[in-house]
Amino acid sequence: MASDLLRLIPALLISPVCAKLFYAYGLKTDALLHLSSGAFAYGSFGAVTGLVAGSLISTVYLLIAYVGTKSKTHMPAEEAVKTDEGKVASIPGVSAYAGGIIVFLLLFVFNFAMYLYGVQTVEAVTLAGGVFVRACMIPFMFTAALSFIFVRSAYRLSAMVERYDIGSARALFKHLVFFHRFYAFLCAGLIAVTAETFLRLVFRNASPEVLLCARVFSLTVAFLPFVLFATVVVLRIRKHALIYFNTAVAFALNVILLAVCLRIADLGLRSVVFTFVATVFVSYLLYLTELRVMIGIRMHFVQDVVKLLAAIFVSCGSAFLLQAILVPVVGEALTMIISMIVAVFLYLFIMILLRAISVQDLYHIPFGHAFVNLSKMFQKRK
Repeated sequence: MASDLLRLIPALLISPVCAKLFYAYGLKTDALLHLSSGAFAYGSFGAVTGLVAGSLISTVYLLIAYVGTKSKTHMPAEEAVKTDEGKVASIPGVSAYAGGIIVFLLLFVFNFAMYLYGVQTVEAVTLAGGVFVRACMIPFMFTAALSFIFVRSAYRLSAMVERYDIGSARALFKHLVFFHRFYAFLCAGLIAVTAETFLRLVFRNASPEVLLCARVFSLTVAFLPFVLFATVVVLRIRKHALIYFNTAVAFALNVILLAVCLRIADLGLRSVVFTFVATVFVSYLLYLTELRVMIGIRMHFVQDVVKLLAAIFVSCGSAFLLQAILVPVVGEALTMIISMIVAVFLYLFIMILLRAISVQDLYHIPFGHAFVNLSKMFQKRK
């Protein structure tokens, strides 16, 4: 059912627009080459593009469901019932995780389709597609990777809440929120500052439009994985009213911002990215606030946000400066590797210096054990 909807909705949104544009392009071809059937062929091709887009999205959903249920076939029935792994592999759980992906994929498709309704030429459609492939490819990949990393913990947290084990739920939620910010915010910052170098390395150019969209869209890496994680938790504990409320607020905000950006501000292609990122950010704030209230956790703004952002600003700033210095000397590929390694280790050092990360947390970070003694030294000075 869900895969069918994912195939049909993009087709209904995109196919009419592309069919109209390609049909108009076919008329020009017919007039130029003195033909009579080119317009129909081009129009048919445009109609098929929506079906292709829907089929690709549906395939992604089915792959997620397959990966999530594959391990269940190798698990005894008793373990599938008693263990957390069984809950993770269950089909309702996979549907809960995929549900969040479906909503935001359809939201992005909706924004893109609304932009296409104002486009008059096939060249503009091709340009828009190229911009989004270049600007959104890496952020989407990082978002998917981080989401899969944290999805297993979502089932553990929801199981604790269902058992009314609030103490364990609070400890786990604090741990998850910290590591989500630790990884996701750093990834978003590095994608933003290395976007120009990456585009020049892969595509040999970085137009201002693509570069701006890539840097703005990198913010989804910081917020969207947590939104998907929270969606799973809320669905598993059967708080469906929160899902309906958050989805309604996100969609209403998305429509209003899209209308303002497209019609009033006339931002063109950037409207799609700006609106989507703003909607994801508002959804992040809604889910974070609701889960904090539900589990009963207070937020320490300086400890949780300010110190983390300071570390990200310094580390990503160093990566930006290294790129400006090293690209003319050693090229884009080696510069990206060096700048990312320096930024990561500098980020970890500043977190330890500001006492924003504990010794216990360092053991859960790759190469974190190398900084344990340094962290203990700063902890003693506290």
